[in-house]
Amino acid sequence: MKTLNILFGIVIGLALLFIISCERMLLIEPQKTVSITIDDAPAFIKNTQRMLEVLKKHDVSATFFAIGYYIDHDTLHLADSIAKYNTLANHTYTHPHLNLKSLSASYKDEILGNQIIIDSINRKYNKPLNKFFRAPYSAILDCQQDTLEMLGYHMSWWDSDASDWNPDISVNEIVNLHMAFIHNRDHTDMIFHLSDNSVLGLDSLLTIFEDEGIKVIDFK
Repeated sequence: MKTLNILFGIVIGLALLFIISCERMLLIEPQKTVSITIDDAPAFIKNTQRMLEVLKKHDVSATFFAIGYYIDHDTLHLADSIAKYNTLANHTYTHPHLNLKSLSASYKDEILGNQIIIDSINRKYNKPLNKFFRAPYSAILDCQQDTLEMLGYHMSWWDSDASDWNPDISVNEIVNLHMAFIHNRDHTDMIFHLSDNSVLGLDSLLTIFEDEGIKVIDFK
């Protein structure tokens, strides 16, 4: 009987330890993660370069949604610089409002044409080919989106947008607007543009992420 009591006590003790361990695990919040996406490269050459420097400084990468026209006319080959250490993705060839004309009229030149450019650069650096696609101005009809998805494109939306394309939006506003989203989610897909304050805002945010243990992961 004494032996059984001892064994019973051991079992109860182990069960209690298991319960306490589970409760502690529930109290631990999962690590927050973010993905950084940047639109319109390399249209603004100086700030595309500055964005690349900020990402390198903080040892993180981003997904750049690139405009083919500016890749074709970029004598500095910034798209190559992007593809080496980041992800290069499709933002059309000339940045049109796709919703204002039929997809059949714009697909070949605007989307497929730019995809060929993106793929050729990614192949050069042995990067996995992707079909991430982001419509300029978010202007795309549901039927157009459905068709592109059937063609294998991944519509690339976001959670957090600080409207940083607007020069009247300050660095502090960019930081505060994004952090408000991030603090309410386990994962946040962020969108940036290429204004001066976009660059400064991203630099400030990455410093906060380092301080708060927020991890930057690849956009999916």
